[in-house]
Amino acid sequence: MSSNLLIAAADAPDWAKDFLQQFDPAKAQQLNDQAMQVAAWSGLGLAVVGVLLLLFGVKLARLLVTMSFAAAGGGLGLLAGVAIQHYKSVPAAPLVGGIAGLLLVGLFGFLMYRFWMMIAFASLLGWAAGGTCLYLRAGDELYTQGVDLCDYVRQGVKGQIDLPSDGSVTIQNNKPADQDAIRREFEEGLKTRLTQLGQSLRPHLLFTSLAGMGGFVFGLLLGAFAFRLTVVLLTSLGGVASIVAGVGAFAIIRRPEWIHRAQEHWQAVAVVLGSAWLVGVIVQALLARRRDPDAPPPEAEPAA
Repeated sequence: MSSNLLIAAADAPDWAKDFLQQFDPAKAQQLNDQAMQVAAWSGLGLAVVGVLLLLFGVKLARLLVTMSFAAAGGGLGLLAGVAIQHYKSVPAAPLVGGIAGLLLVGLFGFLMYRFWMMIAFASLLGWAAGGTCLYLRAGDELYTQGVDLCDYVRQGVKGQIDLPSDGSVTIQNNKPADQDAIRREFEEGLKTRLTQLGQSLRPHLLFTSLAGMGGFVFGLLLGAFAFRLTVVLLTSLGGVASIVAGVGAFAIIRRPEWIHRAQEHWQAVAVVLGSAWLVGVIVQALLARRRDPDAPPPEAEPAA
């Protein structure tokens, strides 16, 4: 870590050198280790949330939607309060703005819970339908171009790009003498690859858009006529995705060998995830059979 930091400072411009020299390499390493540890345990926390969402999402969905809206509203209200405090000198503005945003936006999310769940499920189906259509029509070609684009960007960030063969870029001490020429060469190569990707996408955009719109409309209709089913499907998929993301983040930081094993046995991983999703759907379906507290009570039969 310290050697990399010194190399970065040596190659950096003057303003960056002044910034980097403020840090002690040992402290930087300690902060990096602490951040990685927090990220790893946060990943496990996300995985636990995913398990709860997978098994009990149909009961937790409204709470999660309300909490998400409340957090967003509180953050926006706090930012607005800070701006008011800065321009109008109102000391209590951040506190009042944060509380007001939390309550109002949280209440909005609570009351519009069904609408947001339907929109989320319809959007998921729309993206899935459009992505599947695009993959079936041009999956291999787009995958090849996407990998080439990512590799080019990664090499460009490292400074490992092919120099023009016309000798327009001179080399001094094993480094390009004209950094602007290197930047222009990278930008031209990036523009060329993006143009090729766009040309490959253009013939398939119409069918992909129609498939996405069809999936979105079908999701809305399914949500309108079978709302509990949409909640079960959406939260179970969200739970599996959270488990994968959380365990993956933990493995990347603390157990890299898990990633290699998962890549070697991806079929088994897919079967395990699919089975977990199926178990979650069954458990949530059993929970959803109980009467929804928001549903009107059944009318009493008239006495004979």
